[in-house]
Amino acid sequence: MSENNLLELIEACKSLKDQIKNASIPGANFDQQYGWNQVALGKTEVEYLITNLITRLENYGEAELTENFSHALPRHIDNIKRLESTSRSYFNNNAGHLVSFVPVLINTILVTIDDVVSELYSWENLNDSDLLPSKIKRKLTNYANLFDKFDANVKDLDKKIEIINSAHSTAENLPTVIEELIEARKTIDTEIKKAKETNREIMECSVEINGILSKLKELSLEADSELSKTSGYANASKELADQCKDYLNVTTTHGLASGFDQKAKELKKSINLWLCSLLAALTIGGFIGFDRVSDMQNLLMPSTTPGQYFVQILVSIFSIGGPLWLAWISTQQINQRFKLSEDYSYKATVAKSFVGFQEIAVRFGDGSEQRLFKSTLDRLDEMPLRLVEGKDYNSPWHELLDSDAFKQALHMVPSLAKEVGRFSQRTKLRTSGKPENKVRKPSLVNSEKTESNDSDSNTHVS
Repeated sequence: MSENNLLELIEACKSLKDQIKNASIPGANFDQQYGWNQVALGKTEVEYLITNLITRLENYGEAELTENFSHALPRHIDNIKRLESTSRSYFNNNAGHLVSFVPVLINTILVTIDDVVSELYSWENLNDSDLLPSKIKRKLTNYANLFDKFDANVKDLDKKIEIINSAHSTAENLPTVIEELIEARKTIDTEIKKAKETNREIMECSVEINGILSKLKELSLEADSELSKTSGYANASKELADQCKDYLNVTTTHGLASGFDQKAKELKKSINLWLCSLLAALTIGGFIGFDRVSDMQNLLMPSTTPGQYFVQILVSIFSIGGPLWLAWISTQQINQRFKLSEDYSYKATVAKSFVGFQEIAVRFGDGSEQRLFKSTLDRLDEMPLRLVEGKDYNSPWHELLDSDAFKQALHMVPSLAKEVGRFSQRTKLRTSGKPENKVRKPSLVNSEKTESNDSDSNTHVS
């Protein structure tokens, strides 16, 4: 079957060769006829290439094909047949056809030739298929055996030559080596004499070293005695340092607690002053209100004009408005100072109890002391202004206008919103929104100073 396929491939190549040979193309090279982009070959070279392939296939004869070539043989036959069919339409006197078809034709033939040479004419296949004459095979086998023996002998000769060269170089260097040995012996004798002298000096030094060692032992005993004393002093110093740390902690917490207590007392005193101011304002407002009642009763007479009504009502508003305004301010100040006073009192309590809680937290371990310190520091670092932050109102009317109840009234009575708008244009409501709560971690000393300044500034608010 493989022989028939090989013959079929030969016939396909011959058919392709005839098609190329009979093509109506002049004999000159393609690049000379049709331009530089054509291959530098002619129809004759293409025909010769196909003839070369046919010759190789025919010379192979009836020998058995290799397995790889047997599998590839049907594809080669199909490729050659397709080339033969395509060449009828495209291998003609047309530059556009030749520029694409000729490289395809040449590459296909070269690939087929390469497969034939690598598979059918390899040394292993030639030897196995008995394609070479028997005499040549015997000669080649004998030559191969001779080369193998020669290679083994050459390896042994290399080793022997290396040994001979080494012995020769040693013999040449022998006089020099003898002279070096004589000089080395002289050097050794000199070094032996020096070693004997050195040994004698070492013995003398050994006696001195023994004396020094005895003195060192005595000094070591004295050093041990001084070291024990130094250890006692170090322990005493450590105890004193621990006591100083305890005193420092107590002093620090006592100072913080005293500072907070002082601020709390000052705020309580200011609360009393504002409380007196509140009582005075309420008393004055009561007297003025009582006095204005009699005047307002006189307005009930039939002879009273609308102008008198308006004047009396205006006088009553201004008379009672001042004390009520002062009472409103006093109430605001009392409320703020009470919050600040309670905050400072709480911080003073935390500072006083920190040392005691710290000693108890040490017993529990597991980070209890660290959590206690962090919690205490968080309490002490809280700024007092957080208790008084909010909107600042210039008068009770402004606070009333900004209240939720008044806003609900605006939704219920739409006409009231117009009047409020007119009032707001005449009196500007100054509000300061709450700032964002940004966490700040100042030191304890700076926190105390800041809180002191805030308290002093709030004391003068009117």
